[in-house]
Amino acid sequence: MSSSSPTRGEAASQEERPRLTEEEKKANHILSEQKRRQAIREGFDKLANTVPGLQGQGRSEGMVLQGTLKFIREQLERLEKNIMRMEEAGRGHEVSKAHREFMDQLAAMRKDDPPAQPKNASQTRASGSDGDVDADGE
Repeated sequence: MSSSSPTRGEAASQEERPRLTEEEKKANHILSEQKRRQAIREGFDKLANTVPGLQGQGRSEGMVLQGTLKFIREQLERLEKNIMRMEEAGRGHEVSKAHREFMDQLAAMRKDDPPAQPKNASQTRASGSDGDVDADGE
């Protein structure tokens, strides 16, 4: 007997369960969607409380993402500069193979990262966010 086919007890319990009404299905869907949205809100709150400079500010999800991207880029640049300083100071032997691979990946990522596109006036008006900061902090 395959594991995907129901046992007699499972088949009997499935037959005994009443089908959901359309109202119950709709209520279940609404509840699931509310839970999903709450999880997203909580995730953005955690992110905003973790990234320096975002704590305690009134913010949109877009601002949290832009601030996080800016912070990550700054940290990557600091790491890259520190590794380069170590190599220039003759301490390159302390830079592990993993760090060098990371530097190569970072360089490749920069090549693939398109520059931030300036917002045109219609996009700014439509989003209602005149003061948003782009990914470069401008």
